[in-house]
Amino acid sequence: MNKSPNSLLEIRDSLLLAMGHAEKQVSEMTPKWPAGSPAPIYTVDGKWFRQKSVWTDWTPGFYAGMMWMLFESTG
Repeated sequence: MNKSPNSLLEIRDSLLLAMGHAEKQVSEMTPKWPAGSPAPIYTVDGKWFRQKSVWTDWTPGFYAGMMWMLFESTG
């Protein structure tokens, strides 16, 4: 698949916009979930919620993964 330089610039700009939005979201969320606290799973009535014992849940890894990806992309 060949992309024109304009298309590549548009893709890059879209990626940078998405990463900026993700950085803002994680930055706002981090103070609410400090180190040592379990990562949030979903919202209930607009507030983050996590059941106390969910030993089979794997989704909190996405939160840590987002932080690692942002660290690698922003330093």
